[in-house]
Amino acid sequence: HDAVLLPDTNGASGLPNASFELGESAVVSGTFIRRRDHEALDLVYEIQVGTDLVAWNDLEPGDATVIDDDYESVSFVGAVPAGIDRYFQRVRVTYMP
Repeated sequence: HDAVLLPDTNGASGLPNASFELGESAVVSGTFIRRRDHEALDLVYEIQVGTDLVAWNDLEPGDATVIDDDYESVSFVGAVPAGIDRYFQRVRVTYMP
């Protein structure tokens, strides 16, 4: 395996393929796909949320479900702060040798 992330190949070669859903109870949930060998490749996946695209807060990922020999699906759930009109999410992938 190599650690090359291909932006035009969503969900493969290490890029997260994420989906997000805002529930009626002010809870956001989603899943993303990551490489099972991400730690060996020094890749760190972070789920982050924020209200302004500048300051980000981390959400703890949930359990990982194995998809095949190379990939796993990771779920997450977080509460949306009360009284805000915008809420952003991202899955950040960082190479940390």
